[in-house]
Amino acid sequence: MLLLPLKGLLYYLVFNGFKFRVRTSLFASLTLFNYSEFGLIVGGIAYQMGMLPGSILVAIAIAVSLSFMISAPLNTFSHRIYGSVAKYFHDPAPEVINHNDQLIDLGRAKVVILGMGRIGSGAYDEMNMAFPSQVLGIEARDDSVDQHISEGRHVIHGDATDPDFWSRVTSSKHIEIILLAMPNSQANTIAMEQIQELEFKGKVAAIARYADELEQLQELGVDAAFNIYREAGSGFARHVKEQLL
Repeated sequence: MLLLPLKGLLYYLVFNGFKFRVRTSLFASLTLFNYSEFGLIVGGIAYQMGMLPGSILVAIAIAVSLSFMISAPLNTFSHRIYGSVAKYFHDPAPEVINHNDQLIDLGRAKVVILGMGRIGSGAYDEMNMAFPSQVLGIEARDDSVDQHISEGRHVIHGDATDPDFWSRVTSSKHIEIILLAMPNSQANTIAMEQIQELEFKGKVAAIARYADELEQLQELGVDAAFNIYREAGSGFARHVKEQLL
């Protein structure tokens, strides 16, 4: 157990060595602070094979249990811990911070679209006509980001379901509308929960596939939720009327 703090320190040094921010390195180290239960599994196998005495297996079990008891409150108060020690540490220079941990500048975008698949791309093009050069797309796949950029859209890489993504956003006061256009409804729900924690004052719209998903998004405070199947049918009918009738 006396080696447990050393374990946490080594994890911090590893993350810091990969140029992650202090916040990321600290939170990741606290998450991994406890001894793994898989060590207990390996110890159990070694005991069954006669390679480890029972007394050592019991010691491992106690150490794993105690490490969880220590790490649980540390993770519960991780934000307070970070607030207390942040002034003593400094992030790497912006130009060398790990690609996955760089601060995200949303610029002066008024409309942010989370998820730049087929629906998100169509929403981007439509909103860009109403808000020229003030629309920003956020997409989790690097290849998709590159494709959108080549097509002239302002899209950056990011995972809106990751709480750390929002902690890295540096300028969000200009945002008026957020569109949750990720194809996975659960991802939209998770993103909405993150947006709520930011106390966002603008409007949020989201897509869903089923009625229960619509209800869940509305309960979370989404201003407008759309059933993509039903809306697709309505759009198809409107198109037929405009073109054929």
